[in-house]
Amino acid sequence: MKMKINIQWQLAVMVGLICCTSTLHLHLCAQESDSLVMVVNKANSISSISKDEAKRLVTGETNTWPNGTPVIVVMQPAGSPDRDAVLKKVCGMTESVYTRTQMQASFTGKTAATIRQVPITPAVKFAVKASPGAFGFIHKSSVDDSVKIVLTVN
Repeated sequence: MKMKINIQWQLAVMVGLICCTSTLHLHLCAQESDSLVMVVNKANSISSISKDEAKRLVTGETNTWPNGTPVIVVMQPAGSPDRDAVLKKVCGMTESVYTRTQMQASFTGKTAATIRQVPITPAVKFAVKASPGAFGFIHKSSVDDSVKIVLTVN
């Protein structure tokens, strides 16, 4: 009897591990296929951008587009997973380093880029669609013909 319970318990643990592993794998695959992309307003003449150029835009080092249009950075608030991913993968920074950089640049007058915080991905897309100089980062699955992809974040 004791051996039967032990085998049932081991079987239950194995099934649980298989389910957890399968769920984790599906979640990771979904994340890979739904990567973050940098989108710009459709009127923007830029068709692609390097990660280094994107970093300069996000940090405010570059505050106008080549045609002179002022840059508007559209980001979700601090602590959102998408913002954290952008700061890490595009800028190589944490939120605290980014905040410190923005405060220092603002204090010294070295940045003129407008930063607009919006709560959710649809709001990022809407703000980019509505403003010619705007750019933001959204999931590829959220892209439609109202915005233009210029960079895929890996």
